[in-house]
Amino acid sequence: MYVIRPGASFSLYDDFQREDAIFLDFPDLPLSLEKKPKATVALREIVARSIEIRDWRLGKRSSEPSRDQADYKGKASNRRIGAYVGAIQRLYYDLPIGAVLIIPSKTYIGDVLFAEISGPVERRKAVRAYPGEDMMVRPVRWLGRKQKASLSPALRGAVGRPTPVMQIERSLREEVAKAAFKQFVFQGINSTKVFTTSQDFSTLDDFNIQLFNNYVAGLLAAEEASVQPGAELHIQQALAFLRERRDLVPELDQSISSPGFQRIYNDHIAPLVIGALMTAALSGAAFAQTTEIRVRNSAMLKKDPCAVQVEERARNSMRLAHFDEFKEMCEALKETKKETGLNTSMHASTHKGGKK
Repeated sequence: MYVIRPGASFSLYDDFQREDAIFLDFPDLPLSLEKKPKATVALREIVARSIEIRDWRLGKRSSEPSRDQADYKGKASNRRIGAYVGAIQRLYYDLPIGAVLIIPSKTYIGDVLFAEISGPVERRKAVRAYPGEDMMVRPVRWLGRKQKASLSPALRGAVGRPTPVMQIERSLREEVAKAAFKQFVFQGINSTKVFTTSQDFSTLDDFNIQLFNNYVAGLLAAEEASVQPGAELHIQQALAFLRERRDLVPELDQSISSPGFQRIYNDHIAPLVIGALMTAALSGAAFAQTTEIRVRNSAMLKKDPCAVQVEERARNSMRLAHFDEFKEMCEALKETKKETGLNTSMHASTHKGGKK
């Protein structure tokens, strides 16, 4: 996870969003897109040339500087250029596809942006900040945004540093994951998120959500207690198993503002199983104890072992559920969806035979 400063005085903040890409404000860098350059004097002189071009484009020079690289011999002694060289090497060559990026806003009430790198370095001429110039960029996929004022003081301090590219401390990564991803498995924490869109959110709506959450967690607890499939556990029976396994009770963060959210998380897989089954319930799936539930991670081309585990635990939970009571909870969730716009951060699709 890295903080990427959007140019001097945050001037590239809008350009990043417009381009769906992040980049450093060094135009016309004649560097290979495949091979990482070594931190030599020659590279420092290339950066010195780019700085002159940048200053001209930004109106800090009255005339266009020389484009002849030979004219910059011996003009790269500025200490800052070493830091710029390091940032170029890191952003364009070292950061892998999938690296999570944090782009700070200029103001305290502005939005900090979260993205992940979606492809290798490429060149573009259409960057508005430097029209007509070749720019090296990394394409990104946007993950979310959060007001800078709502970040913890530690993370707010980290994103406020003037370093162009900076890796954040491990202690801050869970906070970033919660802000960037709707569901995730990270550093032993499993988490998923549900959303509401209505202005109204009552205690009855919350009851329907939490009853479902705790029932599924109770079914997981019963499975781990070696209860055999077909037990048809009533709500109170499942909750009794959950009381014996308090470590399976999901923790909860929530905001009931419109739109609102609830995030459940735990070091157990329960939140992801709950999210998968709630997604199916809200989609109107015709549940039965033989329902074939399939789970996949849309961010991975190959089969994700975590998704396989979520799928298996979701199926096993259904085999322990009391069908009539579970159906009633699903109907209550659909009523809550109608009243509040309740939805999950997962997606459901129906396959042949009507199975989900």
